[in-house]
Amino acid sequence: MCASMGYVKLQVMARLLYSLLFYLLMPLILLRLLWMARKEPLYRYRIRERFGWVKPKVRPASDKAPLVWVHAVSAGETNAAAPLIIQLSDKGHCIWMTSTTATGRQRVQALFGDDCLHSFVPYDVPDALTRFMDRVHPDLLILIDTELWPNMIHVATQRGVPVALVNGRMSQGSHRRYRRIHALVSPMLRSLSLLAVQSDAHRERMVSLGARRDRVRVTGSIKFDVQFPADLDDGIALFRRFSGDRPVLLGASTHDGEESVLLTAFTTARRACPNLLLVLAPRHPARAGDVQEEITRHGFSCVRRTQLVDDAPDLAAIARDVDVLLVDTMGELLFCYGIASVAFVGGSLAEVGGHNPIEALSLNVPVMMGPNLWDIEDIAQQLLSAGAMVKVVDDRECAEFASRMLTDSPSRNEVLVRSGQVLDINRGSLTTTVKLLDDLVGSGI
Repeated sequence: MCASMGYVKLQVMARLLYSLLFYLLMPLILLRLLWMARKEPLYRYRIRERFGWVKPKVRPASDKAPLVWVHAVSAGETNAAAPLIIQLSDKGHCIWMTSTTATGRQRVQALFGDDCLHSFVPYDVPDALTRFMDRVHPDLLILIDTELWPNMIHVATQRGVPVALVNGRMSQGSHRRYRRIHALVSPMLRSLSLLAVQSDAHRERMVSLGARRDRVRVTGSIKFDVQFPADLDDGIALFRRFSGDRPVLLGASTHDGEESVLLTAFTTARRACPNLLLVLAPRHPARAGDVQEEITRHGFSCVRRTQLVDDAPDLAAIARDVDVLLVDTMGELLFCYGIASVAFVGGSLAEVGGHNPIEALSLNVPVMMGPNLWDIEDIAQQLLSAGAMVKVVDDRECAEFASRMLTDSPSRNEVLVRSGQVLDINRGSLTTTVKLLDDLVGSGI
């Protein structure tokens, strides 16, 4: 009994020390925020929101619809959560989304506009979270992927707000790191009302760290349940007016260093396909200036998406004299996939962990990725083992795969058939997840 009480005190002390450290580091956190604002000005706006100072939603007394707080750190998680948010909205629920990054905030605006309340997430300190909760009054908190924050979960559960982890995952590396701070992590996981995780391995890692086994459900990844926007065909048609009948090599969600590899591969691939067009869509559009300089250093001509007028009659004429289209906008990656003949999905040669390839595959685009895939390890393992996606490590392998997909129709068709089979097997996670959320709070959600 004494040992148990001692461990409870240790857990309380661990969260207090965590909070104290967060407060002590706050000046450095704010300086980093301002440093990031040099290239992405949105980071310097609405800083008050990060301390919980959000404008509360005024709801009429007759409005009994539950308010669901959904937290997704960045653009990728927001895209993954979009079908879930749409289903909850269709049920009549009010959604408040929070993001950590500027790209996440922009993506929420692009996807939902004024149909979804949104703000930057408050820092994980008690006063900021209490301030936020006092203004928002959520009935349910949904965390996407790996967004586990000790104070956020503690403040919510202390107020009786159920917390659900959706599309949950925990890599082997994260598991090793969390074991070192078990006293902080264990009460956080044990407080969760639902953990909807992607695989058995993720379930066992979370249970070993303190999650209650009866609250953990293996649902697969909701990323497989892609729901395309209503304007998809119009967007693809617009980009098709620029690309014309040229085959397209797409670099999707690229990071620093990956564009250089693709530009070198592009040089090689054009020997097999002389009229090939390269489309580069950096993960962070604020990097467009640096990417354009890299394109120029490689000796290619370039036009930016923001330089093109949508209703201009001569888009195809412009494209005939251009080697590279640089997509310096948010929210148009799906349109790029719609014109792509083959795609490299970024964050995978760079040490980022890999971005989601499922949207490309769902639009029948063969995909290659680099070796750094820890953020999508379950998805990547299935695709690679089935021959539905190819791993590349340098510009030579990028060029070889691109050339094969552009010139060898049977090989291309085989890759697409295999990717389609993997997608079909994994669909259905969204329906299961929504049902679990329904069961979590009864008829209220």
